[in-house]
Amino acid sequence: CDVVIVHTKASKCILKGIINDKKIRIIPHGAYENPKKLNKQTCKRVLGLLNKKVITIFGFVTKNKAHDLLIDLMPKFNDDVRLVVAGGARTESDTRYLSFLKKKVKKFGVQRKVVFLDYIPEEKIPVVLSATDVAVLPYRNITESGAVHIILSHSVPTVTADLPNFREIKEEFNCVVLFKKDDKDDLFKKVTN
Repeated sequence: CDVVIVHTKASKCILKGIINDKKIRIIPHGAYENPKKLNKQTCKRVLGLLNKKVITIFGFVTKNKAHDLLIDLMPKFNDDVRLVVAGGARTESDTRYLSFLKKKVKKFGVQRKVVFLDYIPEEKIPVVLSATDVAVLPYRNITESGAVHIILSHSVPTVTADLPNFREIKEEFNCVVLFKKDDKDDLFKKVTN
Protein backbone atom coordinates (compact mmCIF):
# COMPACT_ATOMS: atom_id res chain seq x y z
CA CYS A 1 0.00 0.00 0.00
CA ASP A 2 1.13 3.55 -0.65
CA VAL A 3 -0.40 5.31 2.36
CA VAL A 4 -2.29 4.26 5.47
CA ILE A 5 -4.50 6.91 7.07
CA VAL A 6 -5.13 6.96 10.82
CA HIS A 7 -6.91 9.52 12.99
CA THR A 8 -4.58 9.72 16.00
CA LYS A 9 -0.92 9.61 17.02
CA ALA A 10 -1.80 6.64 19.21
CA SER A 11 -3.06 4.72 16.17
CA LYS A 12 0.10 5.59 14.30
CA CYS A 13 2.19 4.18 17.15
CA ILE A 14 0.25 0.91 17.00
CA LEU A 15 1.07 0.52 13.31
CA LYS A 16 4.72 1.65 13.44
CA GLY A 17 6.12 -1.84 13.87
CA ILE A 18 3.88 -3.30 11.18
CA ILE A 19 3.96 -0.65 8.44
CA ASN A 20 6.76 1.63 7.34
CA ASP A 21 6.41 4.84 9.38
CA LYS A 22 6.69 6.98 6.23
CA LYS A 23 3.52 5.42 4.82
CA ILE A 24 1.34 6.39 7.80
CA ARG A 25 -0.53 9.70 7.66
CA ILE A 26 -2.60 11.23 10.45
CA ILE A 27 -5.80 12.93 9.35
CA PRO A 28 -7.97 13.97 12.32
CA HIS A 29 -11.46 12.52 12.56
CA GLY A 30 -14.14 14.79 11.12
CA ALA A 31 -16.90 16.51 13.06
CA TYR A 32 -20.02 18.45 12.22
CA GLU A 33 -19.08 21.88 10.90
CA ASN A 34 -22.34 23.62 11.82
CA PRO A 35 -24.23 21.36 14.20
CA LYS A 36 -27.82 22.19 15.00
CA LYS A 37 -28.01 23.43 18.59
CA LEU A 38 -31.45 23.49 20.12
CA ASN A 39 -33.01 24.87 23.31
CA LYS A 40 -31.88 22.69 26.22
CA GLN A 41 -35.17 22.81 28.16
CA THR A 42 -37.25 22.06 25.05
CA CYS A 43 -35.08 19.05 24.26
CA LYS A 44 -35.27 17.80 27.85
CA ARG A 45 -39.07 18.11 27.65
CA VAL A 46 -39.14 16.13 24.38
CA LEU A 47 -37.13 13.34 26.04
CA GLY A 48 -39.24 13.39 29.23
CA LEU A 49 -36.28 14.74 31.23
CA LEU A 50 -37.42 18.25 32.14
CA ASN A 51 -35.85 19.49 35.40
CA LYS A 52 -33.33 16.64 35.34
CA LYS A 53 -29.54 16.73 35.15
CA VAL A 54 -28.76 14.65 32.08
CA ILE A 55 -25.62 12.54 31.73
CA THR A 56 -25.34 10.90 28.31
CA ILE A 57 -23.24 8.06 26.97
CA PHE A 58 -23.56 8.60 23.22
CA GLY A 59 -22.80 6.04 20.54
CA PHE A 60 -23.18 2.35 19.86
CA VAL A 61 -23.27 0.12 22.95
CA THR A 62 -20.25 -2.18 23.17
CA LYS A 63 -18.45 -3.72 26.14
CA ASN A 64 -15.21 -1.78 25.54
CA LYS A 65 -17.14 1.49 26.03
CA ALA A 66 -17.73 0.54 29.71
CA HIS A 67 -21.30 1.74 30.20
CA ASP A 68 -21.36 -0.53 33.25
CA LEU A 69 -18.98 1.79 35.15
CA LEU A 70 -21.51 4.61 35.09
CA ILE A 71 -24.48 2.33 35.78
CA ASP A 72 -22.66 1.05 38.88
CA LEU A 73 -22.51 4.66 40.10
CA MET A 74 -26.17 5.54 39.52
CA PRO A 75 -27.29 4.70 43.11
CA LYS A 76 -24.82 7.40 44.32
CA PHE A 77 -26.27 10.18 42.15
CA ASN A 78 -29.03 12.49 43.39
CA ASP A 79 -32.61 11.67 42.40
CA ASP A 80 -32.71 14.45 39.80
CA VAL A 81 -29.87 12.88 37.75
CA ARG A 82 -30.67 10.78 34.70
CA LEU A 83 -28.30 8.65 32.64
CA VAL A 84 -29.22 8.46 28.97
CA VAL A 85 -27.72 5.55 27.05
CA ALA A 86 -28.07 6.99 23.55
CA GLY A 87 -27.15 4.16 21.23
CA GLY A 88 -28.02 0.62 20.35
CA ALA A 89 -26.23 -2.66 19.85
CA ARG A 90 -24.80 -3.68 16.48
CA THR A 91 -23.68 -7.27 17.05
CA GLU A 92 -24.89 -10.30 18.98
CA SER A 93 -22.16 -9.70 21.55
CA ASP A 94 -23.26 -6.06 21.91
CA THR A 95 -26.88 -7.21 22.34
CA ARG A 96 -25.79 -9.47 25.21
CA TYR A 97 -23.90 -6.58 26.81
CA LEU A 98 -26.93 -4.28 26.47
CA SER A 99 -29.06 -6.96 28.14
CA PHE A 100 -26.46 -7.21 30.92
CA LEU A 101 -26.67 -3.42 31.42
CA LYS A 102 -30.47 -3.50 31.66
CA LYS A 103 -30.30 -6.31 34.24
CA LYS A 104 -27.76 -4.29 36.22
CA VAL A 105 -30.09 -1.27 36.21
CA LYS A 106 -32.90 -3.45 37.55
CA LYS A 107 -30.63 -5.09 40.14
CA PHE A 108 -29.64 -1.67 41.52
CA GLY A 109 -33.26 -0.44 41.43
CA VAL A 110 -32.35 2.61 39.33
CA GLN A 111 -34.84 2.09 36.48
CA ARG A 112 -36.14 5.67 36.97
CA LYS A 113 -32.62 7.04 36.65
CA VAL A 114 -31.49 5.27 33.46
CA VAL A 115 -33.06 5.80 30.04
CA PHE A 116 -32.17 3.53 27.11
CA LEU A 117 -32.87 5.29 23.80
CA ASP A 118 -31.47 2.68 21.39
CA TYR A 119 -30.06 3.79 18.02
CA ILE A 120 -30.26 7.57 17.47
CA PRO A 121 -31.02 8.56 13.86
CA GLU A 122 -28.97 11.52 12.64
CA GLU A 123 -31.90 13.95 12.74
CA LYS A 124 -32.43 13.18 16.48
CA ILE A 125 -28.78 13.66 17.51
CA PRO A 126 -29.20 17.43 18.13
CA VAL A 127 -32.17 16.75 20.44
CA VAL A 128 -30.23 14.25 22.56
CA LEU A 129 -27.02 16.29 22.73
CA SER A 130 -28.83 19.60 23.34
CA ALA A 131 -30.59 17.96 26.33
CA THR A 132 -27.28 16.66 27.71
CA ASP A 133 -25.59 18.46 30.61
CA VAL A 134 -22.49 16.27 30.52
CA ALA A 135 -21.44 13.51 28.14
CA VAL A 136 -19.36 10.64 29.47
CA LEU A 137 -17.18 8.29 27.46
CA PRO A 138 -15.96 5.81 30.10
CA TYR A 139 -14.22 3.61 27.52
CA ARG A 140 -11.82 0.84 28.52
CA ASN A 141 -10.08 0.61 25.17
CA ILE A 142 -10.42 2.42 21.85
CA THR A 143 -8.16 3.85 19.18
CA GLU A 144 -10.58 6.55 18.02
CA SER A 145 -14.09 7.73 18.79
CA GLY A 146 -16.43 9.30 16.27
CA ALA A 147 -18.85 9.89 19.16
CA VAL A 148 -16.47 12.28 20.94
CA HIS A 149 -16.17 14.44 17.83
CA ILE A 150 -19.94 14.63 17.41
CA ILE A 151 -20.38 15.48 21.11
CA LEU A 152 -17.68 18.15 21.10
CA SER A 153 -19.01 19.73 17.90
CA HIS A 154 -22.26 20.26 19.86
CA SER A 155 -20.30 22.01 22.67
CA VAL A 156 -21.31 19.47 25.32
CA PRO A 157 -19.06 19.28 28.41
CA THR A 158 -17.37 15.89 28.17
CA VAL A 159 -15.67 13.50 30.60
CA THR A 160 -13.58 10.73 29.07
CA ALA A 161 -11.39 7.89 30.22
CA ASP A 162 -7.69 8.73 30.25
CA LEU A 163 -6.84 6.89 27.03
CA PRO A 164 -4.22 7.98 24.46
CA ASN A 165 -6.71 9.29 21.88
CA PHE A 166 -8.60 11.34 24.47
CA ARG A 167 -5.32 12.63 25.94
CA GLU A 168 -4.45 13.91 22.46
CA ILE A 169 -7.73 15.87 22.38
CA LYS A 170 -7.10 17.20 25.89
CA GLU A 171 -3.53 18.26 25.04
CA GLU A 172 -4.42 19.91 21.75
CA PHE A 173 -7.79 21.52 22.52
CA ASN A 174 -8.28 21.25 26.32
CA CYS A 175 -11.96 20.48 25.78
CA VAL A 176 -12.39 17.22 27.73
CA VAL A 177 -11.99 16.25 31.37
CA LEU A 178 -10.09 13.00 31.89
CA PHE A 179 -10.71 10.44 34.62
CA LYS A 180 -8.53 7.46 35.51
CA LYS A 181 -9.64 4.53 33.34
CA ASP A 182 -11.84 2.03 35.22
CA ASP A 183 -11.71 4.17 38.39
CA LYS A 184 -15.35 4.62 39.47
CA ASP A 185 -14.51 7.02 42.31
CA ASP A 186 -12.56 9.31 40.00
CA LEU A 187 -15.31 9.09 37.38
CA PHE A 188 -17.97 10.08 39.94
CA LYS A 189 -15.83 12.97 41.14
CA LYS A 190 -15.19 14.28 37.62
CA VAL A 191 -18.86 14.02 36.58
CA THR A 192 -20.15 15.76 39.70
CA ASN A 193 -17.62 18.62 39.71
